[in-house]
Amino acid sequence: MTKFLLIILNIFLATLCYSQSSNFRAQGYYYKAKELFESDEFEDAIYYAEKSKTTLGGTNYRLQYLHIRILFAADDPIRAEEELTTYFDLVDEKMEPKGFEKNVERLTADETKALTKMMVDIEEEAQLARSRLAYQKVPSILQPKTCYGYSNTNSTPFRFRSSQ
Repeated sequence: MTKFLLIILNIFLATLCYSQSSNFRAQGYYYKAKELFESDEFEDAIYYAEKSKTTLGGTNYRLQYLHIRILFAADDPIRAEEELTTYFDLVDEKMEPKGFEKNVERLTADETKALTKMMVDIEEEAQLARSRLAYQKVPSILQPKTCYGYSNTNSTPFRFRSSQ
């Protein structure tokens, strides 16, 4: 019986140690992504942000905020909008945040303010990117000579003519 309890205790401790190890590894990936983002290496930063999420087994406020900023800076507004939806799922408690150790996952007031400002730009850029993608899928013979869309600086519609 004592041997059985020791085996169970060893399994429990091994699992606990692995769990802590992956949490710290995920946190390391987060800091690597942040460092790469700050040095404008967006593709590598995206890789490490996603690797952090995978290792953590989910996401949290801090990691999600960084991932959104990286994708938007990398000029990928569609994916940034998808990650923004995930962020709101965390806020609305539709999704359980996976925390880093030592409470690094809380956003400061300034970061929350910056994210809410960026949200509008992300949504407008994503809509424009989707319009471009849809336009590119239409055969050139069927494409209109005039195209309508929205500017990314304001919500005023604009019009441009193709050179065909």
